[in-house]
Amino acid sequence: MSIKLMDVTLRESVHVEGAKINLDAARQVVSGLSKANVDFIEIGYVSSNEGMNLQSCCPIEYIEEMACAIGAGSSSQLVLMLHPAQYQEEFLERMKHPSVGMVRLCIPLAKTDASLPVIKELKAHGIHVSANLIRASHANIQDIIVFTEKVIEAGADYIYLADSNGAMMPPAVSSLFTKLKEHSSVELGFHPHDNLGLASANAIDAIQCGVQLIDGSLYGFGKGPGNLCIETFAAILNRLDLSKKYDICELIQLSRQAYSLFINDTSENSFYDKEEGILSGLHNLNLDVLDTLDRMAQSSGLKLLDLLVILEKQTLVNRAEFALRSTELSQVG
Repeated sequence: MSIKLMDVTLRESVHVEGAKINLDAARQVVSGLSKANVDFIEIGYVSSNEGMNLQSCCPIEYIEEMACAIGAGSSSQLVLMLHPAQYQEEFLERMKHPSVGMVRLCIPLAKTDASLPVIKELKAHGIHVSANLIRASHANIQDIIVFTEKVIEAGADYIYLADSNGAMMPPAVSSLFTKLKEHSSVELGFHPHDNLGLASANAIDAIQCGVQLIDGSLYGFGKGPGNLCIETFAAILNRLDLSKKYDICELIQLSRQAYSLFINDTSENSFYDKEEGILSGLHNLNLDVLDTLDRMAQSSGLKLLDLLVILEKQTLVNRAEFALRSTELSQVG
C-alpha cells in the first residue's frame, strides 16, 4: 500500500487568527514541500471572497504562482478546497488548472445530499474530487457508510474523514476505517487535529486500517492546537518502514522558515526542541550521544539541530550507519 501525504499549511492558515501568509511566503512553502516529495499541497479555498488573503479565495493568478513554485520534475500536485454551497461555474477555470490534482469538498453530514450535484458537475469536467466529511467525530458509523455510498455513486475519487474537533481516539479511528474500508471502493484519507495530542497515533491506526492519504502541516500549524506535524509524521513513516520517500531534512528546514515567517510561539527555543526530537527519535539516539553532539555543535558555533541535519544529509544511508557514526563521534568527543 502506497502512503501519500498532503500538506495543509496554507489552507489551514485561514483558520488561524492573525496569520498572514503573503505570496512570497506561500511560494517558499510550496517550493520546499515539492523538494521534500510531498504528494499533495493544499493551497487554500476556492471562493469569491476577493479582498481577503490569497488562501481564502485562490484567484487564478495565485494558483499559477503556486504551480510555478513546484520544482521541475516534481510529482507534487496542488489541491484546492471548496464549500459546495459556494460553488460557481466561474471557479472551473481555477479547478481545472493542470497543476491542480484534486479538489476537496468540505461537507457537513447534514449537507451530504446538497453536495452531490457539485460532485457530479466537477466530475463531468474531469476534476478529481475528494468528499471530506467534516466533524466526523459527531457521526456514527452507519451515517458515515451512507455518506460514503452516496458520494461514491456521485463520482467521488477519494473519501476523507476529518477529525475537525480533534476528539477522536485511536480505537474509534480503527473501528471507523476498518468498517469503512469494507464499504469503500475508493482511496480513503484522514485529516487529524491534535487537540488531545493523538494526531500521530490516530494517523498510524488509520493507515493500519487501509487509509492511504494523511494530512499534516508544517510544525503542526493550524486551527486550535493544530494539525498533525508533517515533518514528525514523515519520520514516523520512515521509522515504521512504511515510506522513506519524504526528505525529512527539507521538511525541517522548511518548517524553520515557516516558523520565522508566520508561526508564532511563546518560546523561541520550542522549534529547535521539537525538531531535534524528530531526528533523535527517528534514529533512536540516547541522551549521552545527544549531549556529545550538542557539545560538538556548540564548539563549532552551531545549534544541535544544525549538526543533526548535517549528519542526516552527509552520512545517512540507513539508521544503522547513522547510529554507528553517532557512536564513533561520541567516543572521540
